[in-house]
Amino acid sequence: MRRAASGADTVFAMGTPFGSEVEEEIKEGMALADASRAAGVGHLIYASGASADRHTGIPYSDSKYRVEQHIASLGVPYTISAPVFFMQNLVSPWVLPALRQGKLTMALPAARKLQQIAVGDIGEFVAALVDRREVVFGRRFDIAGDELSGEQMAAILSRVSGREIHYEGFPAEALRRRVRTPRLCGSGSTVSVLRSISKDCAATFRKYAGIGSRTGRARRTGALS
Repeated sequence: MRRAASGADTVFAMGTPFGSEVEEEIKEGMALADASRAAGVGHLIYASGASADRHTGIPYSDSKYRVEQHIASLGVPYTISAPVFFMQNLVSPWVLPALRQGKLTMALPAARKLQQIAVGDIGEFVAALVDRREVVFGRRFDIAGDELSGEQMAAILSRVSGREIHYEGFPAEALRRRVRTPRLCGSGSTVSVLRSISKDCAATFRKYAGIGSRTGRARRTGALS
């Protein structure tokens, strides 16, 4: 990684626990940060998650904050970009089967609004961070593009797809029951990861739904100044 970062003016880094474990995400994030410092990178931009710095208790959120803390300790010029829920999740492989049946299903009450952002907007925001450099060194930005309820999302999807889609909410705990037996996926290690993800997703949507603390609700993006 140090060789890859050598000569780079800016490094944009992001990680994911999906496909591994959160501890692996932490190790990879810290290793990339160390390599960036060793290579003398002028600006490290790390993609975290909105509210990850608020001790959410959600493993795949808290893991990102541990990487943030490590980056801050290195002395390398850095900025944290922390997006909310991706809009593209609404057309992901695990949502499409229901959409084809005319349903948008999420673990949220129909009227509960969810802050979200398009990945293209994240790219534009990161590009703005690259341009501003010293102005944003050492700063952290929770970013969101819109705030929509399940009913509003279904209405938008109906309009753009030309077919009627209605919203159906379900309890967050149902996410924990999505993965139960090894025959659903493959190796035992994969099952372990998916079970962990299901549990974490359930915790995330409980936050979104306003059960317990409200750390899942991020601030809207402010001006870069």
